[in-house]
Amino acid sequence: MAESWGAYEKYAWGRDELQPLSRTGNDRFGGLGATLVDSMDTLLLMGMHEEYARARQWVATEMDTSRNVSVSMFETTIRIIGGLLAAYDLTDDALLLARARALADKVLINFRVTGHGGGPVLPTADVLLAPDEATLEDLLINGGERTALAEFGTIQMEFSALTSRTGDEEFVTTADGVIAHLHRLYPEQGLLPTWFDRMSGRLDEEANTYSVGGLGDSYYEYLLKTWLLRDRRTDVDMYRAMWEVAMDDVLEVLLAWSPNAELAYVGQMGVNGRDGGRFHRRMEHLMCYLPGNLALGVAEGAVTGAKAAKYAEVAANLTLTCWQMYARMPSGLAPDAVQFERGKPMAAARNLAHNALRPEAIESFWYLWRLTGREEYREWGWSVFSAFRRWCRTRSGYTSLEDVNVVPPVKKDSMESFWLSETLKYAYLLFSPSDELPFNLFVLNTEAHPLRISGHSDMRASGAVAASAYNARRAMERLSDARRLARPIAELALANATARALRYDQDA
Repeated sequence: MAESWGAYEKYAWGRDELQPLSRTGNDRFGGLGATLVDSMDTLLLMGMHEEYARARQWVATEMDTSRNVSVSMFETTIRIIGGLLAAYDLTDDALLLARARALADKVLINFRVTGHGGGPVLPTADVLLAPDEATLEDLLINGGERTALAEFGTIQMEFSALTSRTGDEEFVTTADGVIAHLHRLYPEQGLLPTWFDRMSGRLDEEANTYSVGGLGDSYYEYLLKTWLLRDRRTDVDMYRAMWEVAMDDVLEVLLAWSPNAELAYVGQMGVNGRDGGRFHRRMEHLMCYLPGNLALGVAEGAVTGAKAAKYAEVAANLTLTCWQMYARMPSGLAPDAVQFERGKPMAAARNLAHNALRPEAIESFWYLWRLTGREEYREWGWSVFSAFRRWCRTRSGYTSLEDVNVVPPVKKDSMESFWLSETLKYAYLLFSPSDELPFNLFVLNTEAHPLRISGHSDMRASGAVAASAYNARRAMERLSDARRLARPIAELALANATARALRYDQDA
């Protein structure tokens, strides 16, 4: 973290991202200091307080939330608003909450005009930070005919947190309204299409896909986590129920096994058009968040009994597959997606052999380690981290790679902000005491920003030290019978899947 942050501070201070090879920065997220804000809670957790103080000073004096630019609603919400809220929850610094609200108010504008006077039902994917009336109307009405599920379905955690911390009910009402709309359209269907028509609010009738990968992933993640963030209240059980139905659909429709390696994986299914009903035997690295999400749901009692045991088994098997995405590549690093062609071993998908420093595999290693205590997950995480250090490290930060099949890999000129916000944070947590960020106090958003669970304001963390002070072991003792049932089954599934993979390696 010190190397990556130091390079960012030296070569791209205040810019959205560092480009390590050219030693410059870019502003592809609107110049809001994405890497800086994304990293603040990581700096706190790792005890880098001087670095945090400089970042906080930039937010106080340099951050401009009224720039005349258009920014991604999705990225602004998860990276900037989420990052500010998490830093606020760790410090109780009112400035950070004020900055988060200032940006969230801009996002709200997109929702205020939907569903009225024959206009679009769903918001545009872009947000104007300094809109005049004419420009805003043009963007909202003409800002694209369709929008992705994750773009309007990944505000629920941040908006719920904003209402909890500011008392403004418009945030949570807006977030719940989106979910209620989807529930009305698909009351018994959990797995939803990736693309929606903005005007009708229904699935886009052109080429569409069922997927828990890019453009849809965090919607499913937030169903469970919003329920947890709002302390499992009965008025938000709709979120938990929709998550359960969605996961049932995923296991029935998208879960598959590779015939040779006997590795479980999650593919994609065409919805309509020429691709309708076609199953794509490809798993994105982004999908590696799913086993951690399943395991968290089991551990926190979102499902019970035999279903919990099934979810735990799938979580263990998918986590093994995510590890194999690294272990079977010549560089020891995973591609952006892998292909499972009939009669062939897992391989990097065509045109997706690059590595972007993604966090999802280490994320699931952390969840599975926390919930089972198995050291294999730490061993896998260390191997992945070591490969990052070997191939992605430069004198000016860490960078993405062109092709994980090539050794040594060719470096790209990109260090995504999630490298500091997620990948390094999850790696740090994987080797931290198990009471760091206890699950009974915090829920991490899709950018790994820890948000305090509603109803625990008396336990607000005062920096990272206080966040670690609450004993997660006591919380784990109070977990449901479902987790105690699922735990040995998950361990057995992991052992069996590992043995199958080893046999395949020996036979290959």
